[in-house]
Amino acid sequence: MKTDIKNEIKYADVAGIRMRYRIKGEGFPIIFVHGTMGSIEQEDFLAGDKARLAEKYMVMHYDCRGRGETEAGSYDTELYTWEGLADDLWALMQHVGIERAHFIGGSQGASIVSVLAVKHPECVESLILHNPVEVRKHDEEYIRGMVEYSGFIEKEGMEVVTDLILSLPPHDEMRKTHPGVIKFYDDAMRSQNQYVVAAATRALVCSKPLTGEELASIAAPVLIIAAEGDGLHPTDVGNFLADSIPNAQPYFAPTHTYFADNPEKVPAKIMEFLSQIDGVSWD
Repeated sequence: MKTDIKNEIKYADVAGIRMRYRIKGEGFPIIFVHGTMGSIEQEDFLAGDKARLAEKYMVMHYDCRGRGETEAGSYDTELYTWEGLADDLWALMQHVGIERAHFIGGSQGASIVSVLAVKHPECVESLILHNPVEVRKHDEEYIRGMVEYSGFIEKEGMEVVTDLILSLPPHDEMRKTHPGVIKFYDDAMRSQNQYVVAAATRALVCSKPLTGEELASIAAPVLIIAAEGDGLHPTDVGNFLADSIPNAQPYFAPTHTYFADNPEKVPAKIMEFLSQIDGVSWD
């Protein structure tokens, strides 16, 4: 195991904003893309054995627009759509000099890297879509409800929103069974910019849906990770992606707490997946 893994925090002026990113390790690139209220710190908290990827690869984490230490620049909803955030990522890749990479996207990050794969297939070695959100067209009533909810976020702020979200299933149950995880999310959510979260919430339903035909154009290997009973990241979405993407393999947990109860499972599956592609040994 390496003991001198390269670890650099940097800032880039791209896409009209100052963006924070970090590079660990050396080798072929892996790029992590976090969810709606994520950051580099959140990815570190959730990493577990995924941190071992830097032993074999150059691993890049970054803060999406308006998250962590990356500037928002604007609260225009269009900038927070999957396409807008994929354009930000593409600009960062050009700045860093990454031409092709493996991508690991969590929650909304899964949608961002899927859009990137459709727009720039030449840059994608593989995709790992972890807890993907709905990418199909929403009905009008749901869209109206989410737009109204985004207004509630702007008006009430993240203290009220955090209390509300963490009182709902499955978080209410996990507060008892996984208090450390909930404490982390509680702190992370309260620290968010309410106007960024509102814009990102609107963008969830205002982003251009991904069609089966677009997903079928993704030729790279794809691993889809999801859990039964996760209302925000339903396995129904995972099944749609798996059925639409030609070279996709699903990896679904039986319950929404399974991966929290067995934190070694996801890293092990990711490393197995990468070994199938690159022949990397993790002994």
